[in-house]
Amino acid sequence: MRRGFTLIELMISVALIGIAVGSMGAATSFHRSTAVSLVLRERAMQLLEARADALVRSTQLAPDDEQALLNELPRGALTERVDGGLRILTASWNEASGKQTVELVLVESHR
Repeated sequence: MRRGFTLIELMISVALIGIAVGSMGAATSFHRSTAVSLVLRERAMQLLEARADALVRSTQLAPDDEQALLNELPRGALTERVDGGLRILTASWNEASGKQTVELVLVESHR
């Protein structure tokens, strides 16, 4: 009657556990960077929507509010241009994967 495990069996078990934990670390890192990217994109959209809301209401977004939203984006910038009857708002920021941009296009109505 055999009791316990041999040294080889224990070493193989530890190696398999190590491989499983190592692969989980890579997956966790990928998901973490994806989550950060999504959060930054959402913050950029909040900035664009706040600016668009101010334009629609013919008011100004408070400079402190706009700056606070821009500070949420690493090296964030907000640009605005008019092309025909379209007003294009662009938010850009830097990520580890490079420069990212989000655009919001407003159609100017003639009342």
